[in-house]
Formats: sequence, structure tokens, C-alpha cells
Amino acid sequence: MNAHRWIQYFENHRHHHAAESYAWDTPLPDPARRNIQALAASLAIFQLGESGGGTRLLRYARRLAGQDPGFSGYERAVGLFVSEEHAHAALLKQMVHRLGGTILTKQWSNSIFRTIRSALGLEFNVQVLLSAELIARAYYGLLSRQAPDPVIRATCLRITRDEAGHIAFHADFFRDRLAASPVWRALLWRVQFHALFRLAGAVVWWDHGPALRACGISQSMFHQKALRASTAFLGAVATSRRVGSIQSATEFTC
Repeated sequence: MNAHRWIQYFENHRHHHAAESYAWDTPLPDPARRNIQALAASLAIFQLGESGGGTRLLRYARRLAGQDPGFSGYERAVGLFVSEEHAHAALLKQMVHRLGGTILTKQWSNSIFRTIRSALGLEFNVQVLLSAELIARAYYGLLSRQAPDPVIRATCLRITRDEAGHIAFHADFFRDRLAASPVWRALLWRVQFHALFRLAGAVVWWDHGPALRACGISQSMFHQKALRASTAFLGAVATSRRVGSIQSATEFTC
């Protein structure tokens, strides 16, 4: 894995985003509308999920880089990835406040995802995080077109584009990890990933379906977009490509 290219990628993103601004103070379209209120509650759940410290992930990256020279620089790349997730949490906080919502400190599905990530080993931690990224890619991508406020749409589009890079980053990681595994084990991993991803998607729809429906997004639209993101990811992981992996972020864009 060429972690040093990802370090440059995330550094470039950080400089680019520093120049961006959003019109948070512009009037909100009818804040009493049901879709505005429902979306505020939904975004608050995602904000909580993006607020994690990344301690376990960084510890895993440090250990892996120490064991495998092929992952030299991976810890630094993961640290920059976590920083970009924290930037998303800050944007989501602004979105929730704009829509008149309340920031959360605890929520049932977020607690379940955190518990699973902590209980089943550090590499599985990365897989659960990846599933969340793929689902977020679908969620923000749909809202970037159908959210009831232009400022929210613009902010979701920024996050959607970032998520495409995050997914490509994780695809690069899993491509190298699976390349070192027997064929049968790589196949088994793909089967269990697909099954657990569909389960995660069902949980997210249970949580966020009312808000998405209020924005005109159906269950089939959400699941189809999430499935396309998952299929693109598994296709990227299956390739033997090592050079140009950052450019593969375009595979996961809107």
C-alpha cells in the first residue's frame, strides 16, 4: 500500500477545504416543515458517529506499520483520515444547528456499531468503519440532491466527495491485505462482508428512513445506491492494481 501517496492526498484535501465556506446564516426554508425537523434529527445521529476519536484505529495502524514494511506511513495516513472525519463532524454540527436540531451524546444504533467495532478485533474494526463509509456515501449523495435546503445540499455534496476518497483509501488497504490471503479466505471475506453490509444498511434505514422519506427518498433508492457503492468497492478490492489507487476514488463519486 502506498500510504505516502494517501498522506499527500489527505494533506491536499485539508488545504483545499480550508478555503471553503458555507452560507450558514442565510434564511432557512420554513423551519417548521416536517422534513426539516426530521432531517435535523437524522443528521445529529451521523454527527455523533463522525465524532469518534479514532484511538483504536490508530493503534491498529501503528501495529500494522511496525509489522509490515508495505504499510510504512499507514499510521500517518489514518491520522489524516480521522482528521477529515472530525471535519465532517464539525460540518454536521453546523447543519444540525442550522436546522434547529439538538446535538446527541448517545444513541442506540451508534452504540451498537461502536460495541461491535470494539469487540471483534482491530481489523474487523476497519471493516465496520468501511461499511459505515459506504452507507454514508449513499446517504449524503442522495441528500446532496434532495435535502430541502440548498446549504445542506452543498455541504452534503462536499462530504459525499470526501467519502469517495475514504472508500478508495480503505479499498487500497483491503486489496493489499486480501492479496496476501489464500483465495478461499478472500472469497469467504467477501461473502461475510456483503452479508454484514446488507444488515448494516437495514439498521441504518430503520434509523433514518423517516427522515429520508420526508425528503422524497424511498427505501429502494437508498438501498440501491448503497448496494452500488458496495459493489464498486468489492470490484476495486478484487483488482490487482497497485499503481493509481488514489485515482480510483472516481469510482465512488456521485
